[in-house]
Amino acid sequence: MSLDPREVAMLADSVDAAAFAHVFEAVPAALRSQIGLRIEPVADATLLVAPGMPATILNRAIGLGLRQAATEESVAVIAATDRASGAKAWWLHWNPWAAPEGLDCEFQQPAKGLSCEKIQRPLIVRLAVARDEVP
Repeated sequence: MSLDPREVAMLADSVDAAAFAHVFEAVPAALRSQIGLRIEPVADATLLVAPGMPATILNRAIGLGLRQAATEESVAVIAATDRASGAKAWWLHWNPWAAPEGLDCEFQQPAKGLSCEKIQRPLIVRLAVARDEVP
């Protein structure tokens, strides 16, 4: 089975969002409350909110524009949510395969001095295991 680049991007963002959801859920409730950890869906994105932690990896939107076209409104909701949370810094991931290609919003230019690659290796997906390989 072969995946096209957009499917790979959707898979990568889905795995990333699910992994961080599990991490957030594993944090003890008292600490989760103290640092404000929460996850919110916005359009087709997963918004990680952790205002008590200064790490942008915990304050970001993942997957916007991959399953449905992003809109100026969805970007505005993400920005407003992050700003209202009090997070000092946050990321809005924009995947090269996201739509629309030329979204006109306040985040048209990447942050100065910021370079990020989420995945930089071949994707190997094993979809089936032969019956005799199962322990």
